[in-house]
Amino acid sequence: MESNNSNFYYSCDGSSWRARSSLSNRLPVSDLQQVLDAEEGERPGNGCLVSALSAVIRKRRLSLSMSQQVLSEKTGLDRSYLISIEHGKRNPSITTLSQIAAGLQMSTSELLNLAEIAMTSGG
Repeated sequence: MESNNSNFYYSCDGSSWRARSSLSNRLPVSDLQQVLDAEEGERPGNGCLVSALSAVIRKRRLSLSMSQQVLSEKTGLDRSYLISIEHGKRNPSITTLSQIAAGLQMSTSELLNLAEIAMTSGG
């Protein structure tokens, strides 16, 4: 969403960018892309972790001979959402990871540990 209104700003509340018109923590819309590009460069591990999580989730699901539909039913998450997580297009919350881990018959810490190992070993 773009706006030509000079009083329209995006701000980061620590977890997401939001449109706001307040004076605190504000950033003109025109500068938003520059900030996002800079932040992406500062956090190279995020993409790697999401990719590693995606791979671990898919490998574990397949090792259990479980379809995406069955995992969807076990977790209560939409199948298309699970697909987007497996493809690394979504960055799931810790609550969502907990639901997925339970559906994959493992703990959240095991899931994250496997992802960290995959991330640091390059596969």
